[in-house]
Amino acid sequence: MKWLTALAAVLLTYLLIYPSPALGRNMSETVTFRWREEVKVYDSIIPVEVSIPTTLNLEGLPEQAQPGEDFTVKLSTSLLKGAQINVGEESFNIDEALASSVKTVRSFDLSTVKPLVKKVLADIIVAELKLEEDKAKELSSILTEYTNLELKSSLEVEVEVEGKATADPRSLKLWFDEPAKGKINIGETAEDKVTLTYIPHWGLFLTIDFAASVYENPTAGPLISRLSSLIGLPFERDLGKSRGDQSIVHTVVIYSPPKLTATQIGMVIILVAAACILTIALILKYPRKPKWL
Repeated sequence: MKWLTALAAVLLTYLLIYPSPALGRNMSETVTFRWREEVKVYDSIIPVEVSIPTTLNLEGLPEQAQPGEDFTVKLSTSLLKGAQINVGEESFNIDEALASSVKTVRSFDLSTVKPLVKKVLADIIVAELKLEEDKAKELSSILTEYTNLELKSSLEVEVEVEGKATADPRSLKLWFDEPAKGKINIGETAEDKVTLTYIPHWGLFLTIDFAASVYENPTAGPLISRLSSLIGLPFERDLGKSRGDQSIVHTVVIYSPPKLTATQIGMVIILVAAACILTIALILKYPRKPKWL
């Protein structure tokens, strides 16, 4: 019994002085990316706007941490409904195209959105070949089956740190089926708090190309040859990098467990010894085991 009493006293003292570590917290934010770019095609301009809503998830953030502590966080993202692309004054929903091609790392195939492909081709034909709109639409319908319309992507999250801590790495690259992990290291001299801000950025690159078999088509072949001489194929344009409209911000409270002084250690020893002596005295005085023991 005396050993149980001593052990209980030591454990109680430890728990009072050293608090339990905080569990990691999960956070999520709805983030929409928007691109607005005037795509230059030879000597013409085609206005293009893209909007893609997503969810950004962050796991493993602690509410509090000690100086010198480090922890691992995991970032993941998923698509939400409502993605669209505007070409000129026309708008096209691209939810299905994004969802069906999301497993292709850092690339979206928009070739399945036939109305979008026709619109893009018709605008290019009107601008570069100077054909009337009706004729351009007719030719674009023929070309659609040979066209590859793709959005190449670069999705990353920048980590900003305010306070005595470091993020490794400072920029996390991820994709919709590829979470990214990073480390946060709290400085040895950290105090008060550390604020972490996760800022998503997404770059898009538009590519238009045609299947080799298009040149065998008696109508489309000569047309593509003329386009190629004017704009070059594959046709590629950088739509720029979009910063998401939301970020994840989290504050970690820094705590330093108090260190026992020599006097405090002595007091703990005295208390444990007193508990042991009291237990022995009670056992000697009451040979039979007391009910409260």
